Amino acid sequence: EIKRRWRKAPPAEERRQAYARDKELRPVVYSDLDALAYIALRLPSIHAVMTRMMVEVKRRLPTFEARSMMDFGTGPATSIWVADEQFPRIGHFLAIEPSTAMMDVARLLMHDFPKPERVIWRRFLNEVRDDAGDRYDLVTASYVLSELPSEARRRAAARALWKHCNGVLIIVEPGTPYGHQLVLEARSEILHAFRKDEDPPELLAPCPHSLQCPMEGTDWYCNFPQRLARGRFHKSVKKGLTRPFEDERFSYVVFARRGVGRGPIPPDFWDEVNRKPERIPALPSWSGGRKTKRRLRWEAQQSAAARAP
Repeated sequence: EIKRRWRKAPPAEERRQAYARDKELRPVVYSDLDALAYIALRLPSIHAVMTRMMVEVKRRLPTFEARSMMDFGTGPATSIWVADEQFPRIGHFLAIEPSTAMMDVARLLMHDFPKPERVIWRRFLNEVRDDAGDRYDLVTASYVLSELPSEARRRAAARALWKHCNGVLIIVEPGTPYGHQLVLEARSEILHAFRKDEDPPELLAPCPHSLQCPMEGTDWYCNFPQRLARGRFHKSVKKGLTRPFEDERFSYVVFARRGVGRGPIPPDFWDEVNRKPERIPALPSWSGGRKTKRRLRWEAQQSAAARAP
């Protein structure tokens, strides 16, 4: 059915049909062609960002092993694919996606997903039972808060995500001033709403504290780059771009339940955090004669770098 729509429906008619299907679901509506464009342009970048998020979670929480996952705003199921790669013991996925076109694309891509029967689809977050028996070890919300229509809806979604989280909650938005503001909004709502709980939320990253963000109310915003290689197809759809890579900038926050996956920090953790790459200029081979000060300084830097552990 979805292939038939892609081949026969003209863009204008397809968009009208998409709005007719989804106008009651959410303000941002994806047509079938929109969904195809999304997986061509955005899926590789989001896959790279979510891979980095989950790899860092495993590094910070060495004993954390997710066995269930809820993905809010699933889209083409990018986060589910990443989670299955990084946490192979997950036996149950809950995918929440209100867009019919995105859901169809995700299901089509999941023909190659190992054991696709593990994925259960829902269209709304409020379809999930609000009790302790319906919690998930890993909860993700990537690039979805910006598609909710109001601050009240976003704050309600943030509270619901934490209620359904039994381990780690990852929220990711674009690395723009607006994306950073959305992350701050979710961060403050979760910290304030559940501060008096027996198990209050703990910030895992990127903040080292649970106090007010010092960037709040300023022109500064928190964002991080993630570099990814562009394949031949990726470069073909982004015409005019010749570089073999791109940098996806993102803002994020990660919460964890108290004591989940805690373990000793790897001994080289802070070494990697504090290490600054030293750029040593390359010089041509020395052909004899008197050495210049620049040559002597370069040789000293090379010797120091070779002795470094």
